[in-house]
Amino acid sequence: MKTLFLTPLCLLVFHICFAQQDSGKVTVSGIFKNNTDKNVSIVNVYEEKIFTGNIASNNEITIPLTITPGYYTIVFAEELGSLYLRPGFDVSVSIDMSQFDESIKFTGKGAPENTFLAEKYLKTESLKAANGLNESYDLSENKFLEINSALYMMKKDFLAKASSLDNQFRYMETQTIELENCKELYDFKMMKLFASGTMENQVSEKYPDPYRGLDKENEKLLGIPIYSYLIKAYIFEKVNPVMMKDNNQDFSLIALSILDTTIKNKEIKEQVGFEIVNFGMDNSKNLDMLYKTYSTNYKNERNRKRIDEKYQAMKSVVKGKPSPDINFSDINGMKYSLEDFRGQFVYIDVWATWCAPCVAEIPYLKSLGDELKEKNIAFVSICYQDKFENWTKMVKEKELSGTQLFAEEGNDSFFKKYVIRRIPRFILLDKEGNIIDPDALRPSDPKLKEHLVQLN
Repeated sequence: MKTLFLTPLCLLVFHICFAQQDSGKVTVSGIFKNNTDKNVSIVNVYEEKIFTGNIASNNEITIPLTITPGYYTIVFAEELGSLYLRPGFDVSVSIDMSQFDESIKFTGKGAPENTFLAEKYLKTESLKAANGLNESYDLSENKFLEINSALYMMKKDFLAKASSLDNQFRYMETQTIELENCKELYDFKMMKLFASGTMENQVSEKYPDPYRGLDKENEKLLGIPIYSYLIKAYIFEKVNPVMMKDNNQDFSLIALSILDTTIKNKEIKEQVGFEIVNFGMDNSKNLDMLYKTYSTNYKNERNRKRIDEKYQAMKSVVKGKPSPDINFSDINGMKYSLEDFRGQFVYIDVWATWCAPCVAEIPYLKSLGDELKEKNIAFVSICYQDKFENWTKMVKEKELSGTQLFAEEGNDSFFKKYVIRRIPRFILLDKEGNIIDPDALRPSDPKLKEHLVQLN
């Protein structure tokens, strides 16, 4: 799985024991061998950390939790993994870190469910890799639909043949498989759109509707991580035609309005509304109005607190404010700060090699750099949350231009101050290092070149 933990080197035996009482209290305990990465977090479906702590010097950890049945994410050394937990489980897992995905073994009550998740992941990745589905924007529409159909049928067949599964888990996985199919259809459609660099639909009229059969009022499905993602995507596609008529409007404000008239279920509306605002604050054209609208109409205290915190952070990186500084190295180890670009406008690209939309922007960024090389603009790309070797390989193979920098693990102050939670992200600064736009246009947007030329 991409997945429970990521450390590339050692043999690990990790025992997770869930001692469950009626109250919902769970204890997760682990034993690690040859492990150098000490931090462990457990995150719920709302992306809230319900535990974070360090493994003790004896390579053991005991984690007391209070949970409700459902899916959880464990974060270890910047890798993610899924578990299904519910009251009464008592499960152990052993892992050989040198063969991580292939070696995961579960035993105890709850083993069938978590074994199913691990094996489903392996089967899914194997089928995708064999057919190029991980690079789906390079596939033709017909080829993608053929492979995606095979993927969908494989998952359904695998679930049907699985034995000893908890009834609630089987229901959730039945729904998850349907939702995953919807998401694959949506993602392919959007990847084609991003790759084209236009706002015109790149799939045919006979392309399946990603939302066909999507139950938009079933709050039980909020326990499945991709459910709210799809509801949000559905709302966003309704916003696009409105923005095409007048792109001076605030995308997220329109989305909240459409959400209010489209979804009746209060729980779904609360969660999707939070995600729309949490996502949309990054590039809102009227941050104060968006915050006020959300604060007035949404009542979930957990979500309101998170929006309040983000709003306060973002108020420090708005137009006209001095930009937080950078402290990153290029491929030769030379450190850069914003002072090195004093006197130039600076266009910053925050990206990663594993981010398909980021990679899709590279040709446009290179072309823009070539066309504006006589202008007083520095193009600075910062690779974030990535492996150094993957970055250096892409820099060399794609002959990336401009100033290419790498953010080492833990060097994340710049990204936190800009509240960067999604990539690619583009930032435009003036010649004194002040912010012109904290969420600038993408290189693929023809309007960016016009804007940059006008600066000079």
